[in-house]
Amino acid sequence: MPEQEIFTPSEAILLNGFLFAGYIDPLHAFALPLPGLQRFADEKKLAVAMITAAFFANINKGFINVKKSEHKSVLQDDPFLVSFSDKSDWPKDSLEYKLLFNNRSQSQSDISLYQTFNNIFPRPVYDSPWRDIDWDVCNGLYQRGLLNAETIELSDWVKPLKHGNRYRVGKYMPLEGYPYSEKTRRFVTSTKTLLANAESESPDLWTAVRARITDSKLMKH
Repeated sequence: MPEQEIFTPSEAILLNGFLFAGYIDPLHAFALPLPGLQRFADEKKLAVAMITAAFFANINKGFINVKKSEHKSVLQDDPFLVSFSDKSDWPKDSLEYKLLFNNRSQSQSDISLYQTFNNIFPRPVYDSPWRDIDWDVCNGLYQRGLLNAETIELSDWVKPLKHGNRYRVGKYMPLEGYPYSEKTRRFVTSTKTLLANAESESPDLWTAVRARITDSKLMKH
């Protein structure tokens, strides 16, 4: 069994994706790394929910600060500016950590929401950039021993060519006998509360965040 059974909000969503992102179209269904029958979620809804949760979780911990912009941005009239703390207690390979690290490394000043979400998206590897996000969260769990993986050799269709574990994985799979539903239950509850509070207490920011995630340039891929 893994040593660190702590799940970030985005990971709790992934491991209970059928609760957050039910699917209708089989062409856009993402296979969740879970045992049993409830193994699919809509790849876009899942990715948007995980990014949204990662963003507001960082605000709650004080790692991200958001303020109203005094001037209109040249980037789609973005009404908010975002700054990032040097501190983080998220697991290194989690989406929450990458949202902080990628933005800190690329900007030393306040940036727009549009830029914030552009900075965390990987370059597309699969046909769907939403699927890239979903797999990236799977990889974070795999790196901490909370998922298994079936590996394959790199082939010409993989781009960009990298040598990290993420690009050698053919499929992420659950740990045999691991009670994901039981282990993630309290994290699911706190994540649902996080999202509900964000939407009700900061409706303007909530609307802007959801819009900027789907407006981001790599989502046009």
